[in-house]
Amino acid sequence: MEQCCKLEGHYDKPYSWVCTNPTCQSKRILCSKCLTLLHRNCLNFMLHIKEVFNKSFTQNSNWIQNKDIKDTILLVEKYGLTGSNEELIKAFEDLVNKEFSEVTSYFNEKIEETKDKIIKVFKESIASENIKADEFTKQVKTMYNFDTLANILDSMEKEQKEINTINKELTDYFANINSTKSQEQEVQKMAKNLNSFIKNYLEVDQNLFKEFKEAIPFDMFNKYSPTKKFWTWNPAQKSTKILLSDNNTKAKRNDPSYTYAAVIGSLKFAKGHYQWEIEVSSGNTQHQWITFGILEANLVKNLENFAYVDTNGLSTYGQYYKMNKVGTLPDFDNKTFLCDLNLIKGTFTISCEGTVICKEQNDLKDKTFLPFAILYRNENAVTVKVVKQ
Repeated sequence: MEQCCKLEGHYDKPYSWVCTNPTCQSKRILCSKCLTLLHRNCLNFMLHIKEVFNKSFTQNSNWIQNKDIKDTILLVEKYGLTGSNEELIKAFEDLVNKEFSEVTSYFNEKIEETKDKIIKVFKESIASENIKADEFTKQVKTMYNFDTLANILDSMEKEQKEINTINKELTDYFANINSTKSQEQEVQKMAKNLNSFIKNYLEVDQNLFKEFKEAIPFDMFNKYSPTKKFWTWNPAQKSTKILLSDNNTKAKRNDPSYTYAAVIGSLKFAKGHYQWEIEVSSGNTQHQWITFGILEANLVKNLENFAYVDTNGLSTYGQYYKMNKVGTLPDFDNKTFLCDLNLIKGTFTISCEGTVICKEQNDLKDKTFLPFAILYRNENAVTVKVVKQ
């Protein structure tokens, strides 16, 4: 039997809500009147009593205030995961099958729609053209009479005619064809019209369908492999004066002192070709002072006062360390730079807006490197985006 609220003016409304707000000083069990009058600041903490009994976090998401925990438990419940890799694989397969089924339906609908349009255009073109392939064929057969030619050649075998006689008959036959120039010109005109129409609709436009098939970007799914994890800034290799955020892609200094505080990337570059973007922001009008680039892995030492002269890098002052200047910029702050490390060729370049700013001084092959950034002043920040790994 339902219990009802006995507060004055609440009209015996049944208790139907629970407040989960940890800082709330009012009673926890509520009727709808309590909710609107006494808990206006707790609306994001409310659970409906009937929903509690289904024991679903999805239906009782207000219970969890920590965003990371809430987002993850809702995903776990959404896909019915209890811990095994097989379940995760099955959930992924179901998602892919569902999405591709929708894509297929959409494609089929658009293809049928487009096909009908193309056929309609062709029908309208046919209606406006005087296309008479049968008449053309009849005229050609009249000019180039196969029956006559076949009879001449057949008589050579069956009647054993003299070769001279056969040659004369063939000469007369071809002379007769050549004498009908006016007829040939008329047939030629018909041929040009028909040839143009056939080529346009039955041959040339086949390239369109080939281009359409090749344009469907199936290869784009390769870069969305769920097992692909790009490198970020390494929480285990950073100065204590640097804070990481945005899944460890952004590093920001949070200390007013002036020291060469460094952060290191989470992936060692030993072989292959790597590209990443670095967005820099010094946070001050003096552009003091950010340096970024790569350094040999065995040179990573004091992250609180980093030896920038040992690196291959560029600073927001436009200073180059073990790099040769190639191009320049009006200033080097508040820019996004592309770092390109090719250990197959032994090269390293830093570019901005399509212009190479600097390149390595020495061959970098057969060495192992790590990406780095140094943040000298408070509010200095760098954000990394992996392009190729």
